[in-house]
Parts: sequence; structure tokens; C-alpha cells
Amino acid sequence: SQIDLSYGNLFGSIARFNFTSFANLTLFNLNSNNIDGSISVAIGTLSKLVVLDLNNNSFQRNMPGEIGNLTELQYLSLFNNSLNGTIPFQVSNLQKLRYLDLGFNYFIDPDSFDFSGMPLLIHFGLAYNEFELEFPQFILICHDLTFLDLSVNRLSGSIPESLYTNLSHLKYLSLCGSIPLEIGNLNSLNTLDLSRNQLSGPIPQTIWSLSNFDALQLFYNNLSGTIPLEVGNMKSLKSLDINTNVFHGELPDTISNLTNLNAFSVFTNRFSGKIPQNFGKNSPQLATGQCRNLTNLQNERDKISGGIPAELGKLAQLGVLNLGANELTGDIPLELGGLSLLFNLNLSQKHLGGRIPQTVGNLVMLEYLDLSRNKFTGRILEKVENCKKLLSLNLSQNKLSGEIPRELVAYLHHDYSPPIIHRDISLNNILLEGEYKLRLSYFGTARLLNPNSSHWTTVAGSYGDIALELANVFSFGVVALEIMMGKHSREAFELSVINNIVIKQH
Repeated sequence: SQIDLSYGNLFGSIARFNFTSFANLTLFNLNSNNIDGSISVAIGTLSKLVVLDLNNNSFQRNMPGEIGNLTELQYLSLFNNSLNGTIPFQVSNLQKLRYLDLGFNYFIDPDSFDFSGMPLLIHFGLAYNEFELEFPQFILICHDLTFLDLSVNRLSGSIPESLYTNLSHLKYLSLCGSIPLEIGNLNSLNTLDLSRNQLSGPIPQTIWSLSNFDALQLFYNNLSGTIPLEVGNMKSLKSLDINTNVFHGELPDTISNLTNLNAFSVFTNRFSGKIPQNFGKNSPQLATGQCRNLTNLQNERDKISGGIPAELGKLAQLGVLNLGANELTGDIPLELGGLSLLFNLNLSQKHLGGRIPQTVGNLVMLEYLDLSRNKFTGRILEKVENCKKLLSLNLSQNKLSGEIPRELVAYLHHDYSPPIIHRDISLNNILLEGEYKLRLSYFGTARLLNPNSSHWTTVAGSYGDIALELANVFSFGVVALEIMMGKHSREAFELSVINNIVIKQH
């Protein structure tokens, strides 16, 4: 018999549940509910149980050692609960177990990981726990493992070199520690996740020979060195994420050979040079204007120079294009208007210029547009009137012209009861809504105003926009000034241009 109550929005506890009436139960599934309390020790009486799935709940306290009595068990998942204490050694009695995931809990080290090997185990997850001892040696005799995730723990010591020879069937590997040369022996590996560690040094050259990779995740480390030409050999790669490291040098032209990419993230490094001109060009479907896969391209906060390649406009599945905070020059290619699925475009720079092309209006799925800190000219908002889904627009610090409504402040002061003093009106807090009306956001520093009383408050607001009095009126005037001059208010004051402009309250 089976009990499957997964995704049932159930609350309560099974700590005192009587399992004696379910002696023939083979499947017990409470996946994705809201059940808390402890796991009943009586669960160990279900001697015929094959599947026990309690993941994505709120179970607490210890994992009962009686689970080790379930010798027919093949699938055990306690993933994503609030269990603590040690993992009972009786778990290694489960010699028929093929799937074991105890990740995302608060388990701590046992006296020792003196467990027996589980010869049939193919999936083993212990990620996001509190382990601090050395690598669990029993894993090395689980020869059939294809999935191993020990990430986000504090394991000490090095990863045994024998892991890369004993576990030759691994397809997914996520660890903490250094990246050894021997990783190149894992020819079946298709996913390597070593993100969010403190790894340093270069990526071993042997990694680039693993041509079956689907995903390489090395973000949030201190890895250095360059990306070699051999990256182009990984033609099965779908996701390459090496953001937030200290890689340097130019991105090699051979990344254009990665025709199956759907995510490419290299931001916050020290890359320089140009974006490879042929990036995306070699996809078999580009001849018809369609790129099969690439949906996310992020190359923010590097030192990339040159122009924005027009070929990026051929990546027709692209949803995110983030090239902000680089050294790019020139104008926005007209071809980017062909990215009909784009919803996030960030080209905030220092050196882009010219007029915002009319083709930006073709980006009807656009929700976030940041073209700030450039030298664009022309009328503000004129180019985005067709972008009906736009939620956030940042065009500050350009040379754009056009009118700004004043009615935002008037509504707060006169039409809203009680009146509101916003105290932080700046370009960062003005958004464009679906009907192309400007809206104020972020009321974290705002205060309600009692007209019959006086108010003294602490200083609040963005530097350069803070008023001595009449806070909202002054700040909105600063916004208008920034739009007209294409400079941040600090720059305007430094150039003494403000001396020739009088702002009056009417």
C-alpha cells in the first residue's frame, strides 16, 4: 500500500502518529507540506517501506536511528527541513538505498563518519549543513555514485585524489575545497558546481578537456588567471557562470563555438578587451535569425572595451543582457531591437552616446531598462513608449531632454491625506509604470505630516538631493536639473553651473 500526500498544504506533526496499522506500506510521501515537530521513531516499524520522502517540510530535532531498520528502503529524502544533531550510523544499514539526500538541514559531525558503504547508492546529498570534519571516507566505496553534493559545509582537509578515480560515473559534483588536476579523470561529469567557496588560483587545465559538460558553476570565489582558448572545446556547455572572481585578460574568440549556451555570466571580474565579434554567430539557427538557447548574458563590471557587437541582436532567445559598468563606446546597435524576448537590458556605462535608437521601442517585453551614466542625446522617454511592461527605467546622467511631471510632488503634498514628505526624491526612486506615468518608489524614509504641528527629523535622503527645507520640492528640482544637464547634482555643483539657475517655489 502507498500514502502520497505530497503538495497537500498540510500542517501539524507526525511525532505521535501510530504506524502499526500500516505494516504493508511501501511508499510514504509527505513532500512539500508544512509539517513540523520530530519524526516519529515508530516510522522504523514500516519494514516493507521502499520510498520515504519527507523533503521540503519543517521537521525538527534529531533524525531517528530507527530509520536504519527500514532495510528495504531504496529512496530516502529529508532534504530542506530543520533537522539537527548527528546523522545516526544506522543509516549505513540501508544497503539497498539508491537515493539519499539530507541536504539543507543543520546536521553536525558525528564522532566519526564510520559508516559502511552503500554499494547501490547513485545520489548522495549533504549540502548546506554544519559538517567540519574531513571528507567522509565511506563515500569513496560508493562506486556507482552519479550525483554528489557536499557544498556549503566547512569540511577540513583536502578532497582525496582517489575520489576522481573511484567515482568514475559521477555526472554532478558539488564540493568545497580546492580544484585538483585529477578532476579531468571524471569523463562522465556533466555538471561541476564549486561556487560560493574560497577557491583561489587558476582553473586546472584538465577541466577544459571534459567535453561532456552541461554546466560549469564557479561563481563567488577568488579564482584567477585567464580563460584559455580550450574553453571552445566544451561544445555541450549550456551554462557557464564564473562571475565574481578575479579572472583577467580577454575573453577568447573560441567562446563563439559554445553553440548550446543558454546562460553566460562573467560579471565582476577583471576582463578587458572586446566582446568577441562572432559571439552567437555560429549557432546553426542564426541563419534564420533564431538562436536556439542563449537566454542570459551577463558581463557587468569588467573592463570590456570597444563597441557593442551588432551580432548580439541575433541571439533571439535572450531575456537578460547586462553589459553595465564596462568601458564600451559607440552607440546602441539597431540590431538589439530584434531581441523580442528581452526583459532586462542594462547598458549603464560611461562612454556610450548618440541617440537611443527607435528600435528600443520594439522591445515590448522589456521590464527593466538602465541606460544611465552615458552620453545619450535626444528626448527623454520618446523611445520607449511601446514598452508597455516597463517597471523600472533609469536614464539619469545623460544629455537627454524633455518634460518631467511636477504632479508627483503635488499629489503627496495636497491630494493625499495626511500629506507625505518623501525625503528621498532622486532619479533612483522614480519609476515608469504601464501607462507611462512616473511613480515615486521607496518610501522607507518618508514621514506623514501633521499640518498643525512642527516637525524635526534626522537627516535622510540621497547625497546631492537633500534639501535644507521644503524637502520634496527641492529634491524634485534637483531631479529636473540632472535631466536637463545630464549630470549628477554633485557634478553640477562642482562646475558652479548651479549659480546661474534659480529654483522658485510657486
